Amino acid sequence: MQWKIDPSHTSLEMSVKHMGFFTVRGSFDQVSGTIEASDDGKLQRVEATIDAASINTRASTPRTRTETPICAPPTSWTSSAIRN
Repeated sequence: MQWKIDPSHTSLEMSVKHMGFFTVRGSFDQVSGTIEASDDGKLQRVEATIDAASINTRASTPRTRTETPICAPPTSWTSSAIRN
């Protein structure tokens, strides 16, 4: 069985340390992919494509059009192991 990831019901969140003092949290607004499971419902594989330019850190100073845009190709990810 295979399902397509629904972007309106999906969230991909991240957090990184900044200068050793602060944790910057954010999310990617553009995520797509597929989820596969066996007939008995066990998860088999996950594939996702993430648009790096869709990063949203919810910073108090939003990015403006005058700033350099993030130019990065979409990043693909495929599960290497599934632990049930």
